[in-house]
Amino acid sequence: MSRILLNSMRWNSFLATGMSLALICMSGELLEFLFKIEDPLITWGCRIIAMELYIILVFRSIPDKFLVMADYHKFISWIVIAEAGVNVICCLLLLPYFSFIAVTLIALGIKAVSTFALILPLLLRYMKMKYYVLVWKIALLQLAAAIPMCLTLIGLKKVISPGDALFLYLLAASSAGAAVYLLFSYILTIQKDEKRLVRNKIMALGSEIRQKLCRH
Repeated sequence: MSRILLNSMRWNSFLATGMSLALICMSGELLEFLFKIEDPLITWGCRIIAMELYIILVFRSIPDKFLVMADYHKFISWIVIAEAGVNVICCLLLLPYFSFIAVTLIALGIKAVSTFALILPLLLRYMKMKYYVLVWKIALLQLAAAIPMCLTLIGLKKVISPGDALFLYLLAASSAGAAVYLLFSYILTIQKDEKRLVRNKIMALGSEIRQKLCRH
């Protein structure tokens, strides 16, 4: 069960890390392209929300479901209720005096504390795994693979001015970023047996394409 759970979280992290960090890097351009918004404050708000989304997807989505199945549904329910309650209280107290950035930062902190101090320790008891091993396998390796992607996205802003060719930048950045992330994920995060499986799939797909081309 621990191995299945770990592999599920690894693959989930592979998808969530690439998506979340790409969203953080391109928040300003996406907001401008989709909604014609160029406010730096709103851009930073979106980045903070993307960070919270990363925590939810990588560290909470699968563990929450597993712990509910393990008869900890009341525990999870109380955590969700407490998170919501603290967020509402913070909104009521802080919004009259601070910008919404303060509220989003507090929401991020609440989610991080409940996840890393309550959810993961309970999960690790079932998995019989050290804290640092889990974080290394489901987060740090994926983040390392995402760093070249982020550098690519930032570098393309220097080559293609988003203000002059926003759609071209988004198209080039998403394509190049995805390619770089896939390459470094293959090198850093995929295990040997998984790499062999990927190579076999690619070779089988290439063979199938060649056969179809030969028929025509």
